[in-house]
Amino acid sequence: MRFQKIKYSKGKVKIEYELRNKEKKDWDQFSLACSNEPRPEFQIALQALSKDVIEMCELPEDYIKRIMVTGVSFSYGSEAEIMGATIIAQMTLNRSNVNLNLNTPHKPSEPYSEGGDAAQCLSQDCIDRLVSLELEAEDYINGNRAQGELFPDQEKAREEGLKEIAKDFHDNMQKNLGPGESVTISSGGHSATLKRGGQA
Repeated sequence: MRFQKIKYSKGKVKIEYELRNKEKKDWDQFSLACSNEPRPEFQIALQALSKDVIEMCELPEDYIKRIMVTGVSFSYGSEAEIMGATIIAQMTLNRSNVNLNLNTPHKPSEPYSEGGDAAQCLSQDCIDRLVSLELEAEDYINGNRAQGELFPDQEKAREEGLKEIAKDFHDNMQKNLGPGESVTISSGGHSATLKRGGQA
């Protein structure tokens, strides 16, 4: 999984991501927009990037309390698909009712070519913070949110579904199976076997 955009603004999480299609050797694109509140860890990981906004936008350090990070846009450049990022934020203003929108300069995680200027790249601390945010975003996609996991009984539900299938088909299958014969129903990695008693 790799991310194109992670955003949390006005009570809504928006995530654009890609999954590698092994058959076509390409990336399939997905997007999610949801009003379910993310875990506090998600919000902490996002706001931790305010340090990088201050640094990359060359703002005074004491402005950090006025910075609210709302998202990150990712890119993957060159043949090596090197990750790059732009951090999106807002800064409160003392003499305005409207926040100032800030976008950091786009920076890669490493030079795109040999001999490139590493000073123009993301710092290792920033990369680590971006990875933490990506992990939180992946958890969010998988249903781990502020109200708890959305799918804690998913495996149990699949098993119950198989039992219902077995129950519905039981009478009919028994009529068509000879003594000692069996049939197996499989779904979602689980299976249920119906077997008629007696001997052939």
